[in-house]
Amino acid sequence: MKIIFPLACLSVLAGCTPYPKIEPKSLRFLSEPDGAVVTISTTGASCVTPCALQFTSIQSFTANFAKPGFASQSVLVASATSTSIVDGFTPSISIGPVQISGPDNYDRGRFQHSFIPDPVSVRLNPAQ
Repeated sequence: MKIIFPLACLSVLAGCTPYPKIEPKSLRFLSEPDGAVVTISTTGASCVTPCALQFTSIQSFTANFAKPGFASQSVLVASATSTSIVDGFTPSISIGPVQISGPDNYDRGRFQHSFIPDPVSVRLNPAQ
């Protein structure tokens, strides 16, 4: 009985991670005409279209496009998150001769996210 309780506790905790990992996601930004500066509302990061930025955050944001001689445009970019299946991965823990395994092919600590729209593109209108 003395060994069963600790093993039961460890089996519950074997697959748990307190902080899920976020897979980095690259997102492309396009404008017509090219050469617009796109600025991200949440981070202040920017690039000149056509370009791509790397994201590790799962929050939605606004992409602001600006180019001299054209009206500025903003696009709301939504974020979606899902758990991922990792082939061949089985979380397990070994205590002496005893090994406790979790479910096959599932990594509880890994999430994938995607953005909508992807890529983010705008057609800029001449300023009036």
